[in-house]
Amino acid sequence: MKRIILALVVVVLMSGLIFGSCAEPESSPSPAPSPSPSPSPAPEKAVTLRLAIPWPPGDPPQVEIQKYADAFNARSGGKVVIQVHPAEALVKVQESLDAVRTGAVEMAGYPTGVFSSVDPRLATPEIPFLYTGINADAAAQDYLLPMYNEFMPEKFNQMFMGHFICLPNEMIGSKPVKTVADWDGLLVQSISPVVSQFIEAMGGSPVPSPFVEGYTVLEKKVVDASMLSPQFDVTFKVYEVAKYETLGYLIPAALTVAINMDTYNSLPKDMQDLLVEEGWNFHHSANEFFIGAYTDANNFLADNGVEIYQLPKAERDKWYDMVWPISEKLLADMGDFGPRVMEVANKVNAEFPY
Repeated sequence: MKRIILALVVVVLMSGLIFGSCAEPESSPSPAPSPSPSPSPAPEKAVTLRLAIPWPPGDPPQVEIQKYADAFNARSGGKVVIQVHPAEALVKVQESLDAVRTGAVEMAGYPTGVFSSVDPRLATPEIPFLYTGINADAAAQDYLLPMYNEFMPEKFNQMFMGHFICLPNEMIGSKPVKTVADWDGLLVQSISPVVSQFIEAMGGSPVPSPFVEGYTVLEKKVVDASMLSPQFDVTFKVYEVAKYETLGYLIPAALTVAINMDTYNSLPKDMQDLLVEEGWNFHHSANEFFIGAYTDANNFLADNGVEIYQLPKAERDKWYDMVWPISEKLLADMGDFGPRVMEVANKVNAEFPY
C-alpha cells in the first residue's frame, strides 16, 4: 500500500511540473528590438566637368576662369562640379578645340584666334585695328558671343560659355616708335602670322619667335622691338630690357571657355541654365577685369621707367591705312560672317571713339 501511495504522489508532482511549465507567465518578455531603419540612399555622385586651360595659377585668365568655376560650384548643390586644370595639365593649348569637340575633356579655355586656320571666323578677335580701344573691344563681345554660338555647336560640337578680351599686342622696344618712318628696317619679334603681316605692312622686318622669349630676344638685341601685351611685359619683366612702349590698340585678342555639347545636353535643365547664367556673368566680369588690367599694366610700366607714347589719332590713321588691307582679307575670308563682325565693330567704335 505504501508503495502505491508513494507512486501516486510522484505522479501528482510530475503532473504539476509539466503543466506548470506550459502555464502563462506572470509578465510578457520585453518585445524584440525593432529592426534598424534602412540607411538613407547615398546621394547621387556629382558630375565632374574638367576645364582644361593653358594659363598657370595666378595668371589673370586663370584667376578669372577659376572665379567662374567657384561661382557655379557654389550654386550647383554638388550635382555638377567644375574642376579647373591649369598650365596645360590635361591638354596642350593647340589641342583644346579638338579636345572639347571629341569630349576628351568636358570644357576648355583657349585663345580663340589660335584656331583661325581651322575656321577663318575664329580670327575675329585678332583683326588688326578692328577696334578703337579696349572699351569698344569689350562691348563687342556681347554681340560676338551669340554669333559664335550660331556655328560652334554644329561644326565643333561645343558652345562658348563666355568670350572675353585679354590685352592687345602693342609695341615695346629699345627705341621709340612714333611714326611710320620709325618702322623702316625695324627688327620686330613676331609671335604669329598676323603679327608678321602687320610688321611687314608697316615696313619692318618680322623675326618669328615664341612670345615667351620676348625678354630674351630684346635683352640680346636680336630684335629692336616686340609686339606683346602690356600684361606680358609686366609679368615677364620686359620693362627691364625695353624702355619704350607705343599704344594704339594695334592687334586685339580674346579668350573663350567652351563646353562639349554632348556633355551639356546630358545635364539636367537646371544645371544647363546655371552654366549659361554664370557663364554670362563671367563673360562680363572678365571683360571688366581686363579693361582695368590694361590701365594698371601700362601705369606699372610707366612707374618702372618705360616711356609710354599714345599714338595721336592722325598718326594712328596712317598706320591703319597701311595695315587695314590685312584686316579686310581676314574679314573677307569669313564669308557672310565678316560683314556682321564689321557691323558690330562700327557700332562699338562709334560708342567709344579713339
